[in-house]
Amino acid sequence: MARWTCLVLIVLLGWLQSVAGEDSSTTKPQSETRSTSAPATGKSLPLILESSVDRAQVTTKESVTYTVTLKSREDLGEIKLPDIGGTIQGFRITQFGSEDPIQEDGYVITKKWYKLRADLSGSYVLPPVEITYPKKDGSVETAKTSEIFVEVLKPGAPPPKEGDPKDEPHGDSQDPNSKEGSEPSEGLRDIRPPVSLGIHPYWLVAIGGALLAAVATLLGWYFWRRRSQKIVIEPPRPAHEVALARLEQLKARFHSHSIDLKAYHFELSEVLRQYLEAHLNLPLTDRTTEEITEMLSSASLAPDLSSLSLETLRKCDVVKFTDHLPSQERALALNDDAHRIVQETMPKNLLAPDADDSEDQEESVL
Repeated sequence: MARWTCLVLIVLLGWLQSVAGEDSSTTKPQSETRSTSAPATGKSLPLILESSVDRAQVTTKESVTYTVTLKSREDLGEIKLPDIGGTIQGFRITQFGSEDPIQEDGYVITKKWYKLRADLSGSYVLPPVEITYPKKDGSVETAKTSEIFVEVLKPGAPPPKEGDPKDEPHGDSQDPNSKEGSEPSEGLRDIRPPVSLGIHPYWLVAIGGALLAAVATLLGWYFWRRRSQKIVIEPPRPAHEVALARLEQLKARFHSHSIDLKAYHFELSEVLRQYLEAHLNLPLTDRTTEEITEMLSSASLAPDLSSLSLETLRKCDVVKFTDHLPSQERALALNDDAHRIVQETMPKNLLAPDADDSEDQEESVL
């Protein structure tokens, strides 16, 4: 009902506007989002260094992929990309990796990529990447990329406006009281006669008023009915249910080979951190494992479960930040450990209502 009412209002206002001769405003399209990268150089150089992002504007719930590419001549020998993870400020590195070197047009091309996510909205700057390499004449040359700017928005926030369009002073100025297309007059001329609108203004006001009254009545009736209905607000889903469901989904994806070992350990660590954060009311998601160790020492968690949680996080860190890949049995064992931690820390009185109901049924039978 509300949709039809709004449609009638829009049609009515558009009709009145067309009759009155008002000009409709036009909107300016949003600017296209483009990625920012280091400027490309000619292939005659012995070394080319580039950096880029897949998107220059994201929200706090989205990730941006930061890629650094190194192209070096084969005669320069082996040149490695530096580890720039410690120079990135304001972002969390949720995932990273590198590609095997390839040869193309006399260049050896290597790449490193980082999945970044920001927790706060604002403007961020990715620092330049710098490499020093020797030349044939014995001198040392430095290659350096440019800074990359990334805009992080809140979820659901509109993109920044470019500003209202300004008046354009192009062309010759013209008096608003002058008549378009008229020739310069030697003297004063009389005004033109009134132009008939085809419909008498009184009838126009009467029809418009009747339609507005009908729309207002429909809106009042709709909101009255909506107010009389009960609004049911569903409570948030418990943290242990969310964690158990995500662990089961992660195990199913692992069995179907739809996720690799490194991504599997990244997500497993994230699920366990988020559950412990909600259960213990501690900020553990963005903390290192060493910081979590200090925080769990004073938390209300059983010592054996605290040790198991830290051991699981450390095993995930080994896979996340090194090239070590465990067997499938050990990877599934970590999922079982996280499952045990959630089950042994979840509320124990969940089955109490069912037990009471069974006792009442037994008493009624007796």
